[in-house]
Amino acid sequence: MHAISAVQGEGVAALKEYLQPGKTAALLDSSGVGKSTLANCLSGLETQQVGCVRENDGRGRHATTHRGLVVLPNGAVLIDNPGMRELQLWADEEGLKQSFEDVESLAASCRFADCAHGSEPGCAVHQALETGEMETSRLESYLKLQREMNYLAARQEQKVQKVQKERGKQLAKFIRGMKKSR
Repeated sequence: MHAISAVQGEGVAALKEYLQPGKTAALLDSSGVGKSTLANCLSGLETQQVGCVRENDGRGRHATTHRGLVVLPNGAVLIDNPGMRELQLWADEEGLKQSFEDVESLAASCRFADCAHGSEPGCAVHQALETGEMETSRLESYLKLQREMNYLAARQEQKVQKVQKERGKQLAKFIRGMKKSR
């Protein structure tokens, strides 16, 4: 992670070591954070349209509406993307298990099958943390992704229930209309 200011040119040199000739990099982030300003700074040209920062809250304005390909002076290529509203996981339970085989393997040895790897007695994952077999950050990443997947699954279920409820209302309305027309 590098702290930079494209407007002031601070920290930009650190990014240049990632931008090698013949390589392509992409700028991805929320709207108005300065992706196009950074692209202009790195290219040394004002090729990308940028918006100004709002005075009332100091936030940037959405300016980029299409992807732009910026060729940098050293031959590296930069893709400037429009801002994203949100980033979400694109994985399932199997993907989580594959990415964290070490945690899953240890979890299989926990005393309780539904162990949350918190303060339960007989937690093999916490024993691995205590012995140094696994780093705390690894478990934290696993649990964080697990929570995110559970949250997304709950949101999806709410959407399905909303659609089913709406269909039920439409069917009931149709049936009432049929009864009245008799």
